Amino acid sequence: MGGVRLKTFTLRFDPRIVAFDDEGVRTFMADKEVTSLCEHFFIKGDTPYWALAISASSRGSPTTRC
Repeated sequence: MGGVRLKTFTLRFDPRIVAFDDEGVRTFMADKEVTSLCEHFFIKGDTPYWALAISASSRGSPTTRC
């Protein structure tokens, strides 16, 4: 992969597994390294959500967090 790629995810809390289903994030990150991460937790109605904005590039780049 060349360059930096930005991807956003909104993870909904799944009461069946008592966790946020992060399979999409794991799939995206399978061959990448995070260069920056912004996160935000919120509740809509009675449902918790976790929003992520991930910048990723090929492995070996430095990581920063906002």
